[in-house]
Amino acid sequence: MADLNNREDVSRIEDLLRSNSGITTLVNNAGVGAAAPLLQSDIGKMDDMITLNVTALTRLTSSGIGAVYADMTENVYWVFEVAVNPGRFEDLKTLMAAQVEVTQRNEVGALNYEWEISDDQKVCHI
Repeated sequence: MADLNNREDVSRIEDLLRSNSGITTLVNNAGVGAAAPLLQSDIGKMDDMITLNVTALTRLTSSGIGAVYADMTENVYWVFEVAVNPGRFEDLKTLMAAQVEVTQRNEVGALNYEWEISDDQKVCHI
């Protein structure tokens, strides 16, 4: 278990990824989004979001890619969970349709693109 906003925890996981050749798959499912419009956001929370979504992601991917690369297939998987704001479900559907179209046009080798909406239309898994 690690808090990816804690530098010591990130360093510990980096060391593990570099030293353990048995790790052949890297799944990074950590991340958060802004809970308020930019001008109303707490800058400290925005900094934490960047640390988690960009810094930790980059450091851990860089540390783990060596071991993963040795056994890597040509398949890349992205996993997202998106909270859908009330009244914005149609906007999400429009965004997803555009994303699928762009993927089909620009990523010719894409095998699959799945997304699922919860029954209450509040959560989308991509």
